Parts: sequence; structure tokens; C-alpha cells
Amino acid sequence: MKQQFQLHQDPGRISLLISRYFDATATEAEEAELRRALANTTLSSPEIDSARAVMGFYAASRRRQCRRSGSLHLRAAAAAIAVAAVCGVALLAHFDSIDNRCIAYIGGKPTTDTDRVLAMMQTDLSTIADASQSLHDDIDSQLSSIAAALSLK
Repeated sequence: MKQQFQLHQDPGRISLLISRYFDATATEAEEAELRRALANTTLSSPEIDSARAVMGFYAASRRRQCRRSGSLHLRAAAAAIAVAAVCGVALLAHFDSIDNRCIAYIGGKPTTDTDRVLAMMQTDLSTIADASQSLHDDIDSQLSSIAAALSLK
């Protein structure tokens, strides 16, 4: 505690911290130390008084900005909720009016036969799965060849 008191009364240390603060080379710890020193010191000089004024203004503007941004966040959240609610209602109204009918184009002609469309999809997915397995086997074979060639060296 006594060391803190002496720090706040040490004009050389306070001057160094003020200089670093205005040169933008002070660390966060040094800036916090300077704030404590300025708040607790009985020393007065033009340099100390100007640092107090600047840091006090900075602290006051941060408090004001935090209050402003808090209400701004609240307003933005309320607006977002309102927009989401309107969009939700509009989408529900739109989907209720749509005829839930599946139409697929096979050979350029529209088809509404669900069983035929599903059979075609299953055939296509089976073809894709076979191609994927073939590709997997080719890659596995090539990697095995590379591994064998590297182990020979």
C-alpha cells in the first residue's frame, strides 16, 4: 500500500507514464497505472492536469458511448425481431397458398407421377454412389502406390 502511495507521489514516474501514454507506447498495465496515479496523486503541474483532462474526457466519452451503444443494440434487436416476425408471417401465408404438387421434367416433359420421379432419383443416386466408390478405390490405389514407392527409397 505504501509503495502505491509513493508511486502516486513520484513525479518522474508519472511524467514517464504520461509521455508514453501520449506517444501511444504505453502498455495496458502502464495506462491503468497512470489512471490510478492521476486519480490519487496530490501533485499538480500543467502536464499532469492536461493528462487528467484528456483521460477524464476519454473515460466520460466511453461511458456515454456504452450507454448509447446499449440502447442502439436494444433498438437493433427489436427491429430484427419485428422484421423476422413479418417475414415469417409472409412466408406462412405464401406456403399456405401453394399447391403442394411435385413436378419433375424428364426428357423436357413435365411429369407429376411421384413414383416415377422417386425411381429416377434412386437410380441417379445409385449411379453417383457407384462413381464415388470407384473414385475412392482409384485414390486408395494411387496412394498405396506412392507409399510403396517412398518406402523403397
